[in-house]
Amino acid sequence: MKTLLVSLCLLLQASPLLAGAEDRFGAIKTFSEECFNVGMNVPKDYVAAYDRHSTLYVPNADYDRLHNGKEWRGMCGYWETAVGKDNNSKILYPWLLAHVGGNVPREKMVFRDVFRYTENNYLTDLHSATHLGFGYKEKKPEFDPSWVERITKLGGKEATSWGNADSVYVVDFPITTAFETRYTHCIGVYMVKKGYVPVFLKLLLTDEGYAQKEQRLSGIKGCIVFMKDAWNYDYQKVRAAAEDTRKRIGRW
Repeated sequence: MKTLLVSLCLLLQASPLLAGAEDRFGAIKTFSEECFNVGMNVPKDYVAAYDRHSTLYVPNADYDRLHNGKEWRGMCGYWETAVGKDNNSKILYPWLLAHVGGNVPREKMVFRDVFRYTENNYLTDLHSATHLGFGYKEKKPEFDPSWVERITKLGGKEATSWGNADSVYVVDFPITTAFETRYTHCIGVYMVKKGYVPVFLKLLLTDEGYAQKEQRLSGIKGCIVFMKDAWNYDYQKVRAAAEDTRKRIGRW
């Protein structure tokens, strides 16, 4: 036990200090822009807040009759957050590094939050907007018609207003467990642009924040932006930059 404690102390001493929220956000923003051509911004009524480590959040987990198990709808990996200055809303920024598969040809790249599709299949139907998570391999589950009323699809100028996206799905997820005991509503914003990694954004709201849902959604447009330069996937560059960023911020 003594040896274990000494080893842990030495490990902590050798590890870089965790960055503060603003420094962490800046480092991840740079990584996102340089490696994915996806810009990250903090809206004017928000402050960068997440200074711990990346994690997962699942707003809704239902029993799935087709697969005799849980259906994790809306699962997202996030690596940064921003909190509304009035404490009634919180943004979960997508953990882009987790969406990229191994060192594979660009046309066969897999983003692991959705089914094993190529990029041309992403966010083309309602399945992709709601059935995110574990448990499915090659077979699509049957779509639950009760979810249709929860989904709004945007295209044209409306989609472009969301960070230059081609298509956007806005999903009002039923929330099973309040996030941090405070946020009782979860709005998923799924953004796709041809040739770019898909973006899975979450806006968490308190009851008071949800009463202003449309205003809150409008207020976070621009927090994620598909940049103008075409994205060229470079696995080695991503891994090297990820390691460098991890050293700067302490850990993901």
